[in-house]
Amino acid sequence: MNAQRSVERAVSLLDADPSDEYLIVKLLPEPLACCCSGCWPRTWHMVNDAIVPASPIPHEGDSLLSLAGHPVILESHESGPEIVMLMAQWAKSITALLKPVSEIVTTFVKALGHERPKGLGKLRVESYRVRNGVETRLATLDLEFPLDEETLGKLNSSVQELLEEGTTEQPN
Repeated sequence: MNAQRSVERAVSLLDADPSDEYLIVKLLPEPLACCCSGCWPRTWHMVNDAIVPASPIPHEGDSLLSLAGHPVILESHESGPEIVMLMAQWAKSITALLKPVSEIVTTFVKALGHERPKGLGKLRVESYRVRNGVETRLATLDLEFPLDEETLGKLNSSVQELLEEGTTEQPN
């Protein structure tokens, strides 16, 4: 993953400092394939419907969302969608942000399960902490398509666990 470009975009959209710490959630299809709105039309349509009243995500673009009153960036990339936020904002507001961020990820997963573009077999959801150009992977969730009922039933809680892993302080 090239997190530096995501951080550069986040700096301008969030009016943040490049040396701030960022949380990035990345969705990676397997086999690797283009994930733009032209290749995943139904998926991006469902995601854009889910983020209303925010502007739809432009083809290969990004949008600044307000989730629970906090700024979060949703980006469309050929390599896979990303959600980017300031780690300090996440840590301070995890209770408010956990549900809406996990719902966006869950919307992608469910939409991809219906669309199944270009022989999509698996989807990896990864979370990263990025500071001063250094990426640290926090957690990974691997999903195989088609998703069974049990996986679908646990999907939202699995995504929330992924988001919490490595982003909350551990007891001593």
